[in-house]
Parts: sequence; C-alpha cells; structure tokens
Amino acid sequence: MGGVALQGAAQTTGMFIAARGVLGFGLAFNITAAPILLLELAYPTQRSPMVSIYNALWYLGAIAAAWITYGTFVLGNSWSWRIPSILQGLVSVIQLGSCFFLVESPRWLMSTGKEERSRRIITKYHANGDSTDPLVDLEIEEIRVALHLEAELAKDSKWIAFFKTKGNRKRLLIILCVGFFSQWSGNGLTSYYLSLVLDSIGYTASETQSLINGLLQIWGLVTSCFFALMVNKFGRRTLFLTSTGAVLVTFVSK
Repeated sequence: MGGVALQGAAQTTGMFIAARGVLGFGLAFNITAAPILLLELAYPTQRSPMVSIYNALWYLGAIAAAWITYGTFVLGNSWSWRIPSILQGLVSVIQLGSCFFLVESPRWLMSTGKEERSRRIITKYHANGDSTDPLVDLEIEEIRVALHLEAELAKDSKWIAFFKTKGNRKRLLIILCVGFFSQWSGNGLTSYYLSLVLDSIGYTASETQSLINGLLQIWGLVTSCFFALMVNKFGRRTLFLTSTGAVLVTFVSK
C-alpha cells in the first residue's frame, strides 16, 4: 500500500521509480509464496496445470491495467496515470482481506509439530474428506521424510555445494538460464517498450497504442491458459523448449 500511495502521489520521475521499486519488492514475496502453497493444496495430478494457470492469470491484472489506462488517457492531465496507479491498491486490499480465509501450508504445519491439522487439510483437499484414504497417509509420510532429509542435509550444506559436482553445476546453470531467458524472451518488448515498438512501425497515436495494448493482454490470457492446460499432456520440458525455440525463430526472422 505504501508503494501505491507513493506512486499515486508522485511529483517527480524519481518518486515514480522509487514507488515501482517498493511495489516490485512486495511482489517478490507474493509470487514466491503463492505458487508453493498452491502446489501443496492442489491434488497431485493437477499441480502442474494449476500452477501454470496461476502464472497465466497474470494477464487478468494486465488486462485490467491496460483497459483502465485506455479509459483514463483521454483525461489529458496527471490523473490519466494517477488513477491506474491508485487502483493498484484495490488488489492489495482484496488480498489482505482474503488471506484470513486461506488454509495453512500442510508442510509448515508438519514442521511445527501440528501433524493433526496438516492431516485434516490433506484429507479435505486430496481425499474428499475421507480420512481412511491411503493417499492421506502417503502424503503425510512423504512430508515427514522430506523434512527429516532437509534437516539432515542442512547441517552440512554450504553454498559451495553448487559447484562441487558436475550435476550440481549443471543444475545451477539451468536455474540461471531459465531465470535469465524468461526475462529476455521478448515479454519486455510487448510490455515496457510496447510504445517504442509501435512508434517504430507507424502506430504513434496514444489511443491506438492503448487499444493494441489492451487487445494484446486478452490474447496473452487466452493463449497462456490454453497451453497451461496442456502441461500434463505434453510435459513442461517439451512446452518450454518448443516455446523457446519458437521465440528464437521469430526474433531471428525479424
């Protein structure tokens, strides 16, 4: 909320950039915790599609931002960007109000000795309330073993372990590459630099650019949700390599 207030009241470019930094800092906590909790609560066979759809629904916010901006740009004064900036706070209010109705992480409950509460949550979400379902005992045991192994490994684990073996070095490289290329896949061109791209091809009118931006977000929501539902059918690795290859061909051909 502090970032929203700072951005909505910004008087200089520096204030606006600082506000974006504050908002980005808070977002990092959100996008780290939410998919992990979703992974725990989703039924095992639905985890991949559910988390993929979670990421795809980023476009809901993008659609709201694009079309609100499309409606306010005609104001012709600072309120054309202050209104969208202030409305960001509405989502935070909804999140803060909703978080009291969320269930706790079964894994966290197990780690703090609250196994019975963890069992009740797993029974409700993974066994339709049937406490005798073997899946409940299986998942409880999996969590127990995982926590034990992590505690044992944490005693001697150090950052240098990333570089000690060939396998670890390969995993580290994959992690770095995925993080790097996910931000260099062209998404910045169609978001932060869209106006410059459109200027270069002759679409210079603000109304036209705002309309194209709004339509792009809708297209992004449709396509990302479609492919999110394909995760179990084709596998994450296949989809990742195919999409990355398609983006490469597109950029090279242009």
